[in-house]
Amino acid sequence: MPVLVALFAAIHLYRTPWSASDLEIVPDSVECAVAANRIATLGRYDFVIDGTAYPPRYPPGFSLLVLAPVYAIAPGEIGNGILAVLAFAVAAALAAYAIGRRLGGEWAGVGAAFALVLREPFGLHARLVMSDVPACALVLVCAHLFVRMERGARGRDWWVAGGIAAAAAAIRPLSAAAIVPFTVLAIRQRVHAGSKIPALAALAAPLALLAAATAIYNQLTFSDWLRSGYHYWCSVPCDDATLTFGVRYLRENLVRFTHVGTPVTIAAGIAGAALFWFRRSPDFAAIVRFALLAALPVTIVHLLYFFPSLRFHMAGLALLSILAGAAIGSLVPRAIAKRGWILAAGLAGSLLFARQPDPLPERRLNAETLALETPRDAVIVSGIDGAYLDYFVARGTERQIVPISRGEQYASKMIAPHRIARLDPPPRDARDHRAPGLLRAGAREVFEFTADERPDRIAELVRAGVPVYLDGSFVPKETRVESVVAPGLALRQVGEHSWLFRFEVAR
Repeated sequence: MPVLVALFAAIHLYRTPWSASDLEIVPDSVECAVAANRIATLGRYDFVIDGTAYPPRYPPGFSLLVLAPVYAIAPGEIGNGILAVLAFAVAAALAAYAIGRRLGGEWAGVGAAFALVLREPFGLHARLVMSDVPACALVLVCAHLFVRMERGARGRDWWVAGGIAAAAAAIRPLSAAAIVPFTVLAIRQRVHAGSKIPALAALAAPLALLAAATAIYNQLTFSDWLRSGYHYWCSVPCDDATLTFGVRYLRENLVRFTHVGTPVTIAAGIAGAALFWFRRSPDFAAIVRFALLAALPVTIVHLLYFFPSLRFHMAGLALLSILAGAAIGSLVPRAIAKRGWILAAGLAGSLLFARQPDPLPERRLNAETLALETPRDAVIVSGIDGAYLDYFVARGTERQIVPISRGEQYASKMIAPHRIARLDPPPRDARDHRAPGLLRAGAREVFEFTADERPDRIAELVRAGVPVYLDGSFVPKETRVESVVAPGLALRQVGEHSWLFRFEVAR
């Protein structure tokens, strides 16, 4: 049965590498994917914008542990990173199946896996090259291991638990909370009689190594072991904890729990928990303890976080989905449950309806067109983020990318090589990434200018004979294309591409 569950999850969640959706819509995914590709091919954890290498915003764990192994085997297609995320998503489905099976038998396991995979937020993020699903998968593996260890733990189990929790923390730092239930368990239980290593030390060692490695990386990269890529790229709000966290963000974060069927997931999870409590399921208490000690603290922290998103609560919502699905599966009549072929047939039949067609990767197609239709020394004005264009268009050429406006991902922010304690004037809010005081305090622009700020610079390049092109395919909503065309210049459409133009001197 686990094979059928894994097959269902893989087919339902699979997305072709070439059109991995987040590489079309989520700039941060490009940053992680490109940095991981450079780890595998160049041994460097960075990415390039306009010829300059920058450290990523995110710690190296996700790129190094999840994506880089795929690129070491198949570096040629940047979308291949989605295959690693898919593998973790399948692992999450299998962990859900194992937890559900412990709660209520075979059908409960299948129901738990189905409830997780078919819940749209999980399914969506399993198709994105982001850290959420891999971290969630490892937390669910920890949950299953915790349930088993509640009935008796061997010495090596503590090492395994510590290692998996540390891997989850390397991918998403707050996933380190997965170690808390094991710590409480270690205090309550004696280590297996044959073990010579104290349980708490075995649990703590992998996380201690991760903390030391992270501190060394931060010191070498940012000259401060307490600073990270978040501080480097988002000094506002990350250099001021009172801006990063606060009760004032509670309402906006709570509103997110009214989206995308989340109230149904919460209600169904509570109902499932009530059913297993009423039935006195022997492993139910262990699941609840794990959820309260490992998932709830992460949710509480993110309820006070300045950036609201349901994906930060994925582990807790996944456990609720598992309880709901397992409860439904456990209600299958025994007469049917004994006929395993019915379950196998149902799973096999569901595969026929699981696969959804991939959307056309418009941004990828346009980037490849830019690489083909523009000279190798061209200047390209575009609203597509610089890391994406550098990889697909500028890499290995003399092309230069100029953002069309400050609405572009990297033009919208300044980098802060050193901690900025106070800004004068202070930032308007936590998302004031271009606060006026940043430049005065030592922050730097990634892009010196944008096309709408300095159309005269574009005009100088055109009159000097430099081939300058405008990519009008992804223009930020607040930007008018006319604002980048200086007096005396005109735009000529290139070929049959309605979105690609070349700047020319008006006649």
